[in-house]
Amino acid sequence: MAPQFGRPDGILADTHQTHPEMVEGGNALVSPTYQEPEEFLLTFR
Repeated sequence: MAPQFGRPDGILADTHQTHPEMVEGGNALVSPTYQEPEEFLLTFR
């Protein structure tokens, strides 16, 4: 994924893990990599 708005790829990738839905092209999509907050914090790099 290319950086957007000057943000590093890692930050954008993490948003897919921390938000159950993402908006792409005006459509709300289920994030396939979403993790419960507790799980995300335990596996955060």
